[in-house]
Amino acid sequence: MLFSASLRATLLFGILVALAFEITEGGQVTLIPDADTSVAITRSLSGINCTVCVKDRSSMKCHKEITLKGGPNVSVEFTCAQPQDVFTVAISKNIGCNLNSCNTKVVQAQSSLFMDFNRTLHWDIKGQPKNAFQVDFSGYGLRQILPSESCPDLQKYTVVAYQRVGLTRIGMFCKGGMISKIQVLYKGRVSLQVPGNALNVSNFEILPGPVLKRLAIIEVNLKPESSVTFMSPNYPEYFPDDDYMTWKFSVPRKNNATVQFLHYTEPSCVKKDAEVEYHRTNSNNNNTLGKSLGEEQPSHMQQDFTMSLNNCEDDKSSSVGLSLKFEIIVIKSHLPVLSTVDLEKSEGLTIQIDKTNPASDCEIKADSVIMQNITLQSGNKFNLSFQDCMKEDVILTITKTIECLTLKGCPVSAMPLAVPTLEPSLPISPQRITWHLRPPENGTVELKAQMDGLQQSLPGYECNQSFSYTLTEPDGSNIGTFCSSGSINKVQIHSDMSIVMTANGVIDLSQAQQPIFNVSFTKDIQESYIFTVTPKVGVVTLLATPNWPVGMKPSAMVSWIVSLPRKTEADLGFLNISQPKCSQGNTQITALSQGSGENLFSLREDESAKSQLSMDDSFWLKMSNCQPESQQPGFSVLSKITLQKKSNLLLNIILGAVGALLFILLIVLIVVCVVLRKKKQKQKENQMAIYNPNVNTFFPGHSLFPKTRADNESHIYADIEDTMVYGHLLNEIEGGPPQVDTYRTFTGPMDDTPVSNDGKDSRCNPEVDVYRPFISLSEAAPGAAGVLGRGNSLAYMDRRMVDNELYTFKSNGDASPLPPPPLMEPIADTDKETEEAV
Repeated sequence: MLFSASLRATLLFGILVALAFEITEGGQVTLIPDADTSVAITRSLSGINCTVCVKDRSSMKCHKEITLKGGPNVSVEFTCAQPQDVFTVAISKNIGCNLNSCNTKVVQAQSSLFMDFNRTLHWDIKGQPKNAFQVDFSGYGLRQILPSESCPDLQKYTVVAYQRVGLTRIGMFCKGGMISKIQVLYKGRVSLQVPGNALNVSNFEILPGPVLKRLAIIEVNLKPESSVTFMSPNYPEYFPDDDYMTWKFSVPRKNNATVQFLHYTEPSCVKKDAEVEYHRTNSNNNNTLGKSLGEEQPSHMQQDFTMSLNNCEDDKSSSVGLSLKFEIIVIKSHLPVLSTVDLEKSEGLTIQIDKTNPASDCEIKADSVIMQNITLQSGNKFNLSFQDCMKEDVILTITKTIECLTLKGCPVSAMPLAVPTLEPSLPISPQRITWHLRPPENGTVELKAQMDGLQQSLPGYECNQSFSYTLTEPDGSNIGTFCSSGSINKVQIHSDMSIVMTANGVIDLSQAQQPIFNVSFTKDIQESYIFTVTPKVGVVTLLATPNWPVGMKPSAMVSWIVSLPRKTEADLGFLNISQPKCSQGNTQITALSQGSGENLFSLREDESAKSQLSMDDSFWLKMSNCQPESQQPGFSVLSKITLQKKSNLLLNIILGAVGALLFILLIVLIVVCVVLRKKKQKQKENQMAIYNPNVNTFFPGHSLFPKTRADNESHIYADIEDTMVYGHLLNEIEGGPPQVDTYRTFTGPMDDTPVSNDGKDSRCNPEVDVYRPFISLSEAAPGAAGVLGRGNSLAYMDRRMVDNELYTFKSNGDASPLPPPPLMEPIADTDKETEEAV
């Protein structure tokens, strides 16, 4: 007997959710799974007679276990009253992520379907090959446990990474911890074990993550005065060979963190060494601190930090691998953070540390003296201490001066401008860096972009990069603000200048791992500023005069050397021009061709500018200011360059001419073909035989002609071009060779009476569909049958055979169908007069 309880369900966020619920006497469930979801019902208890039956539209089948995938709706029934004691349910959902989103964002784990059953929910997640996917538990947090442990609410989370070497278990977790997010590279699975009748099953989010070059990242928000335990992947088993794993810790205000290793095993390394790396959040590699597993680990860290476990390539024959269990202890800060800054070997370097909030508990000391502001100069060594200082309480700036008195022997040539390396123990990172560049007198500062060029930050085209660089002059004039990834390759300034590097947003400058400029001091230039520009196809390049939009300095000159890539052309437009009233001189805007030096465009302050110019080749764009009557408004210009592929006019002309010529040839060819075809057809229609068309033509099996020999003209010829055409039919004279070029009288018989077609002659009505020779002896003329000469040759030949042979078209050299007779007796000439006429 089947006990039934009816339940209808559908899918929401990959988990089956009840729509209608009706209890009768047992268990029946109607499932509507989608293509990305499967439901597996397996036995957890043996020895009980209970099966699961699946019913579709046509039949019902019972099984001990079953897995249902996407397809038509089915009804599931159980053959026992308490199936939840016998079966467990596993529901699996596939989730895909691109660079911007995942097809399922909020995962709703709570479901009233199979509520009485112990169930496991699986989410198989696939991101982009080089990117991570991110699982966000920030609503409630997780804490890591051993695989043998259980959770108080019996709801256990498992996070697994799919690697080429196999599955790697990132860890097992319970709710109510400090872990907020887990990032996993490319592919993985999140599983949740839920007991029957469980309440408060929490949701979480799945999001696409950034490019990741390690197995996983676990983000942890540490709580004040707390401790938390973590384990390496696969613990207590071993961490994957030659792999990398990171924990990212956020330290609360007025607290510090200490790392303690509780248990670890070291592998037998073939290459590298297994180690732990520490560095402050957003710091560069120069501030990374490496520790072996046996060393004492860092303590009293007051700033956010990351800890990375880096495994070596271990010996495969060894039975021991890398494993680690460690604890983070968070205590209220009572001890200061000590740091020694050594600038004895540095040149031109100044570090400024300022307390930004006088009301905070932050205490800064230099050589045991409490100070609000500390200046550290090159050539000295300083002992610093920071007590209860958060990163928002202190600002650190760096100033570096680079100068030469003469060009001869000046070492400033292609010198990279990099972020100076600071003492790793400093608890704060620099927020601003300034380079003062001072070339020799009559020298020039040359800045060359190291990577992908520079772009100028302008209204509507602001820099969205992590760092920006502002170029200023000693009088405070702003040359411009720039960032990476642009079309400007080189900048030359004919004066002292400064570069101020700042970070955008919450990023600090220590994250800048590579310099963006190479600086050189070069010889004097005529202009005040020169920019070298290489526009890119599909990218708008904006050119703004120095100190835009305020205006250039009086009498200043600026040039842009614009180099166009091969097979491209540019449109130069002027978006904004501000002209001053000049007291002396004129403002000037000039465009010159680099190839020919031709003046392509020229404009003074009292003239109107064209909206756009077309440039077919590389060019110079030069602008100069006058001596204005007042400071405002100044001379400022905003230009735009748009690049596109050059259309090859000559090639187009050649291709057009070739196309037209081919078209004409095609027309001529068609005309010739038509003419030749018509001519050939006309020749066929006008073909003439060498015989008179009025003669009677003999066709085997058909009636004979009604005309007699005397009545027709078949024996009369107008012209004979080749006597040899019928010469083989003539008799040989006295056994000798026949005479050529000589006409001989025809000696064959002649019929004077036409053959009647009254049916008496069988030849007039031959039988149809009966084989007969071309001409039999019985059909020959009277007296011809049985007449044979010497050598069994035919002594008499029917005239119709002669006529047929003469009047049948053949090519020269074709053999005659009948051999010439050896000798025929002369026959009386019956048509002598006619033949003489021929």
